[in-house]
Amino acid sequence: MATNEQPIPVATDGKVNQQITITGTDSEVTDIEHNDPRSYKSSPWRKFVGIFWDSVDGSPKRRRYIQKLDTYLLSYICLGYFIKQIDQTNMSNAYVSGMKEDLELYGNERNWLNTYFNVGIILGTLPAQMIQLRWVRPSIWIPCCELFWSIFVIGMGFAKNVETLYVLRFFVGFAEACCFPGFAALLGGWYGPMELGKRAGLFEQSSAIGEMVSGYLQAALYTGLNGTAGKAGWQWMFVFDGIIGIPIAIWGLFAIPDLPHTTRAFYFGKEEKEYGIERVESFGRAPPEKLTFRSIGRVFTNWRLWAFVLPYLMVGQANGGTRYFNLWLKDKGYSVVDTNTLPTAGNALSIVAAIGFGVAADYTGHNAILIVAVELLVIAANIILSVWYVPNPVILFANYLLYVGFAAQPIVIAWGHHLAAADPNLRQLLVATGNVISYCFNAWLPLGLFPTYDAPKYDYGYQILILFSVLAIGGTVAKKANTVPNPMRALLAFAFALGTYAGTNAQAPAPAPAPETYAIMPLQTNTTPFPPTSIAFVAKHPDMSFEDFKTHYETQHIPLFLSLVDGSRYIESYILQYAPRNETTTKPQLFTPPQGSEDWEYDAIASIVYKSQEAYEELGKKYAEHYETISDDEAKFIDQAKLRAVVVREGEITQFVLK
Repeated sequence: MATNEQPIPVATDGKVNQQITITGTDSEVTDIEHNDPRSYKSSPWRKFVGIFWDSVDGSPKRRRYIQKLDTYLLSYICLGYFIKQIDQTNMSNAYVSGMKEDLELYGNERNWLNTYFNVGIILGTLPAQMIQLRWVRPSIWIPCCELFWSIFVIGMGFAKNVETLYVLRFFVGFAEACCFPGFAALLGGWYGPMELGKRAGLFEQSSAIGEMVSGYLQAALYTGLNGTAGKAGWQWMFVFDGIIGIPIAIWGLFAIPDLPHTTRAFYFGKEEKEYGIERVESFGRAPPEKLTFRSIGRVFTNWRLWAFVLPYLMVGQANGGTRYFNLWLKDKGYSVVDTNTLPTAGNALSIVAAIGFGVAADYTGHNAILIVAVELLVIAANIILSVWYVPNPVILFANYLLYVGFAAQPIVIAWGHHLAAADPNLRQLLVATGNVISYCFNAWLPLGLFPTYDAPKYDYGYQILILFSVLAIGGTVAKKANTVPNPMRALLAFAFALGTYAGTNAQAPAPAPAPETYAIMPLQTNTTPFPPTSIAFVAKHPDMSFEDFKTHYETQHIPLFLSLVDGSRYIESYILQYAPRNETTTKPQLFTPPQGSEDWEYDAIASIVYKSQEAYEELGKKYAEHYETISDDEAKFIDQAKLRAVVVREGEITQFVLK
């Protein structure tokens, strides 16, 4: 394929006539560059529809690729989570549809059934994700787990007592443990920053569709099959739910593509697989790593994990009152059919809210603001339910408003995956860790806050949910603060990364990396380790010898970079993306900046990052002016005045060549 060059004129001081050229193949320029579909010139209707569903907009190659992902991966994830939610929540429908009376469950058995399920989830979640990282592909592991839990659900339809249900509920939870975090990791492994939020919302809300179907299914079975073959309607529901899951599990064996670097999906050709790797690497997503004890330790000591867990946990708990809506309906004398179907309107509302807020998050990037907005609505609903003694229509409205709260968690998940892009193990365990802690709460919290014998009015359950929303807002603000580091630290981190991996084509040796840090290596096609910022430093100090420059670079430039690297939101993604594949990289440590750094370096680096093209014009001038006076050794490493650099912006990476 021919090289596509698009010259961009650069004004100079008259001494040197230069221009910046974007260099690459047609596909590189039109596809990787256009992972933001808004940057692609397409028809107005595609632009408009693309706001709501991005696979309609962008380059043809990108559209075809995303449409395949949606057709296979996203469809299976939604179906799989749909049936998972049915199999998780059918207990609630069965309880209000005759199971309570048939099995004489007049104590706290309902909450204990949920607790046994939660214990299964807790014990199974992290091992299930680690198995996917080390031993079994997701395309095999997840469908097999789904097949097993479907069989256990069928068994629940034949249970004669609550003790049997306790055992089966535990194993259903244990098998389902791989599902939610595994699906979230798959989505985060394939979709980009402008694609993930809405799909995470759709994925999560397939559970709401599951709850709706469960309600309608239970109502239909209660009406049509109650008493057939000696079984109650609630027993038939377990049998039907389990049978539905079996073909979905079989579909998963073919639909799940694993991850871009390891995919064997039949629906991707060789070029599409290569394109997929280029695409996710342009998002800063690192390839899968072998799971080791060291990498596990790195995950659980990473601040990004715990900055994610607090808002993830709290937004999930804050709208927990939706689980008790049907108990209020039953207490008010609604029929069995109405008790099962009225909450489905709330599920429909949660679907609209989650997709709507997800679209807004993808389009604007204002994740924190949107999460806070959702939680304020949840607080309003829980305040009404805390007051309680208000007209029934107001209670009904508050219960429905709680369902809007389901829009927050998909945004938290998508945001977390962006922050964890550089660490594949962290991405895989991010939601899993949050899920374990969430289910630890669910194993005991309902017993204390929402005891069955107090239903439908609870002494302090909804008040505590208000506190959870407040903590969710606080965690979101703290997480946002951690992603906006000290501006100078971020500037330096960006610029040093820019220079470290963007060398020239000469064959100068790379300096030895500091111990326990990232290997400081150039791009494989550009082996000189000296970055543009260092070249500018040479221009600032024309009397400095080449040996003195190398000493400065190794003793001050690199340690300064390492001391500031942790202040940048994108730096780890950037390093892992360009590090040679055969080099071992580890988490950068926080070093004390060396003495001797000059203010001029700070200023130059800041201008390079925030005024990319203009800064390179200025850098090029200094570079060209100094070029006439440099030594032969310097000329070799500068490689005939060709400067290759990478400008890093949020959401895109573009290579420039300065001639």
